[in-house]
Amino acid sequence: MNDLDALKGRKRPPKGTLSQFLLGLAMSVAGGYMLLTQVQVGTGGFWGRTLLGGVTPFGATMILFILGVVLLFYDSDKIWGWVLAGGSLVIVLIGLIANLRIYMASTPFYVLLVMLVLLFGGLGLMLRALRHVE
Repeated sequence: MNDLDALKGRKRPPKGTLSQFLLGLAMSVAGGYMLLTQVQVGTGGFWGRTLLGGVTPFGATMILFILGVVLLFYDSDKIWGWVLAGGSLVIVLIGLIANLRIYMASTPFYVLLVMLVLLFGGLGLMLRALRHVE
């Protein structure tokens, strides 16, 4: 309690309360949901345009994956089967992630501000409520 509150005879509520945490959680969930509904995800780009004049390496990677699976079923103690299967899956995942385009749909600026205030204001309230937890 600061000096001004003591002079006026007021008591301040405890800083870290469950209600603050729950309000912050609700705000963060609402802001995150509103923000994520505005995000558009599409494909195109990296693999198809830059490598080998538009030919994607997905088929060659799948051939290596199939060969790795055959080697795993033939003899699972051999490291080459694991390397081929695991390595080709990693390459496929990298290709899929690199091929995604993520952008935000057209949104009025004040709606974006509401989303960000809800998301990060709620996070601040949750952190404030956790600050004095013993």
